[in-house]
Amino acid sequence: MKVNDKIVEKPHHVGRWYYTKDLAGVIEDPDMIASLQDLYKNKRIFMSDTTFVPQLPVREFHADMFLNKCEKDGNVISKTDGYYASKDIQKGDELMVL
Repeated sequence: MKVNDKIVEKPHHVGRWYYTKDLAGVIEDPDMIASLQDLYKNKRIFMSDTTFVPQLPVREFHADMFLNKCEKDGNVISKTDGYYASKDIQKGDELMVL
């Protein structure tokens, strides 16, 4: 992969925000609520007491979930429409998002 090549699209999650206190009537398993909060924590906008619940099955993962985060020496950058190579990436290199 060369610099500025698009690696993966940004996911387009379809779902609904719930106040976490109201989720007990929608999802009964507290572990599932915690998993959703962890999975979509970067999607949280203004209020910390909300949880995003996707319309798609929870087991449907998107490729961006497998990109590792780093503070320096990354080789991938996040843009509004996807993830791009910030430098040449060789086969077998770990993808690290700045």
